Amino acid sequence: MAKTKNKPLIRTIHFKTLIFLAIYIIISKIIFIRSVAHANIFISFLGPFFFGLIATYVFLYLFSHEDFFHFMRAVEKEEKPKEDSYIAKYHHHGRILATILIGTIGGPIFLALTARFLLNNYWYKNLVIVVASFTSTIFFVAITEGIIQLF
Repeated sequence: MAKTKNKPLIRTIHFKTLIFLAIYIIISKIIFIRSVAHANIFISFLGPFFFGLIATYVFLYLFSHEDFFHFMRAVEKEEKPKEDSYIAKYHHHGRILATILIGTIGGPIFLALTARFLLNNYWYKNLVIVVASFTSTIFFVAITEGIIQLF
């Protein structure tokens, strides 16, 4: 019988993700408030957009690490035949729309998770991430600017 190495449930990639998450939460609030409070509309939009885009790609990198979701290999092997039959029947528009909607409402963390699970091996994943980040930034900046204009 082959000797297997028992890996811990919590790994170093999980700690790195927690550290980045804490930094992201603090910096995102500062960037968003300073950008929205700025008089120039381009700065109000571009600051949160670029920060959200960079944060999404960092979260996507962390979530795509093989040790982060170490149980996913077994799940992907089991679900591959079912997925291939659906891919042959349907186009990917539902996955794209779901990723854009979840990314728009949920922000960079949920966008990275959704892209990781729904669009894992597709060439257009980066384009969908940019579109979802763009719509999310427009949505939240417009709501915030509207609330600021009320007062």
